[in-house]
Amino acid sequence: MRKIYKEKDTYEKQFQYPDHIYMNLPVDAIEFLDVLSNYATEMNTDKMPLVHVNCFVVADSDEKSKHLLSIRIKKVLPNF
Repeated sequence: MRKIYKEKDTYEKQFQYPDHIYMNLPVDAIEFLDVLSNYATEMNTDKMPLVHVNCFVVADSDEKSKHLLSIRIKKVLPNF
């Protein structure tokens, strides 16, 4: 049997954690953010990727849009 990696350290050095995550699900993306709440612990790293979330909101101003999005995010991530 041929080994792809000779040592565990060799594999870990070759694996790189993502530095960006794109969530292109405009209707549902915010509801999936809780999956990332334990990312650093589960991936055994102290680095968090930058998460890009595409979503829809209907409002008459940018401030109102930000407020509505903040409310939706806080439902999923209360510490946001």
